[in-house]
Amino acid sequence: MIAGIVGLSIVTIFVVLIGTGAGLSRIAPASLWQALTLFPFVGLSVGFLMIITLLVVSARRRSRETQAATARSTRIAPTTRKNRTTRTTRTTRK
Repeated sequence: MIAGIVGLSIVTIFVVLIGTGAGLSRIAPASLWQALTLFPFVGLSVGFLMIITLLVVSARRRSRETQAATARSTRIAPTTRKNRTTRTTRTTRK
């Protein structure tokens, strides 16, 4: 979705540049040309905000996963240490 919005904004920039150079701004209706000129400003701004939002959400998710993994490993570690220290050795008598 982000790539679509940003890509369409870039295509619209080229359409406006080529259309202005070819003189289409005089032929096409003014409202259509104004919308084409305004779309890249809105589209690129929305795309930028969506990328920032994606980065924040991804960072929070990774942080939660790391905290959960750390909590799981801390709960398991004491039991393994206990098992290692309570080993009994058998002594044989003759």
